[in-house]
Amino acid sequence: MKIKKFLMLFSIIFLIIISTFENLNVLAISNVYKQGVYNISEFENYKATATLVTPNVRTSLMILDNEGDIKFFKEFDTVNEVINLGTIKKGNSLVIAGQGEIAIITTEIS
Repeated sequence: MKIKKFLMLFSIIFLIIISTFENLNVLAISNVYKQGVYNISEFENYKATATLVTPNVRTSLMILDNEGDIKFFKEFDTVNEVINLGTIKKGNSLVIAGQGEIAIITTEIS
């Protein structure tokens, strides 16, 4: 009797978990950028994080909106420190200054 109750409860919990994960369609994209200016045209409306991947090198990241106003600025000096960049939209520009490489991970906003 206890086994039947356990299996029934386990089955219900399993079905709830499976149905919850089916609704999650998260598309994450990661790119590594070197020094330069990048026009963001492939993003529609994405949340983004960034991290420095090159040790012992200071590197700066700036995000400009489509009017040229500074939306975000950060000087990276710690490897693997994850920084929230907020929302990146089509038409924004990324400016990377320094010899390091910065990985930007974007996740589509549903």
